[in-house]
Formats: sequence, structure tokens, C-alpha cells
Amino acid sequence: MPPPVVRSGIRLVLKLTPAWLARRQIVSMARCYAEVLERVPEEMRDRTFYVRPMTGIDEDMRAWSLRMIWEHNAIVNRSITACVCQLADGVPLHGEALIDMKRGVMPGAAGKIDAESAFDSSIQTHLDAVVVRRSLRGTDTLQHPVFGPFDAHCWHAMFPFHLRLHLAQARAVAAGVCSGT
Repeated sequence: MPPPVVRSGIRLVLKLTPAWLARRQIVSMARCYAEVLERVPEEMRDRTFYVRPMTGIDEDMRAWSLRMIWEHNAIVNRSITACVCQLADGVPLHGEALIDMKRGVMPGAAGKIDAESAFDSSIQTHLDAVVVRRSLRGTDTLQHPVFGPFDAHCWHAMFPFHLRLHLAQARAVAAGVCSGT
């Protein structure tokens, strides 16, 4: 877990990130993920590669394939979207908003899925959901497992932050499987 000053700094950055900028970052991250996939042949996307220690990548996430990364992100994306929508709508939290952030986000937790389509769909669903909600700031909060209580806005800003962490991992896995090391 990051030191308290780092956690506080990240919370501040998320609070200060305008919603429009978070949306722009999500679209940019989606393009970056697509570029990674373009460089890796289809038959190599299930190969696992053990990455060096990376910020935000737990030890049990270091030996993943590209499809595992895409699946994890799709699960987390759907969970974040549920948090944003339910908090913004003022409804009791349920379903994917209450997912177990340790076990429920692991690849294979939902059975066999088309990870790439699920990832793309999760991004579009989030963007569509956020644009129709007027205010994300000042809602009730839901505890993030590392950074503390987030309102709907902070959860929305967390979406591209999380994608950025795993993009570094995806790039390392792509380089590793393509080099054959």
C-alpha cells in the first residue's frame, strides 16, 4: 500500500481532475490499448509474461497475458461505472458496485469471456453513462480499497488512472511475448 502522503496526493489529483478531462483520458487510454493489441498477433495474446514489479500491479497480477489484462480491466471498468452511476443517482449500492476488489476483479472470475470485446464495451458503456449524469461531485461516497472514500466524480477520475497503471503492464507483456523472452 502506498504511503499516506501518496494516497492523499492521488485523492487530491482525482478530486481536481475535471470530468471532461477524465473522459478525454479514457478515450486516449482506449486508443493506447488498441495500439498494443495491433502489435501482438492474435495467437500470442494468451501467452503469459512475468513483468518486473510495477506501481499498482500486485504480485498476483504480474504473470498475466494480454487477454487477462483486458479481462481484468473490463471487470474493474464495469465496477467503477456501477459505482459512478449508483452514487450519482443516489440509489443503494448493489451488484458490480460492491465487487470484491481483491478476488472479484481477477481474470476468470466471470468465466470465459471475449476479453477484448468486453473491454471495449466497458469503456463505451462508461462514457455513455457519465455523459447523461449532470453532477458527479458531492454524492455519497464508497470506500476505495486503497485511497479511501470516493464520490462519483472521484470514481470517474479513477477510471483512466486505473487504465494507465495496467497500460504499462500491457506494454511490457506485449514486448515480452513478442520478443520471445
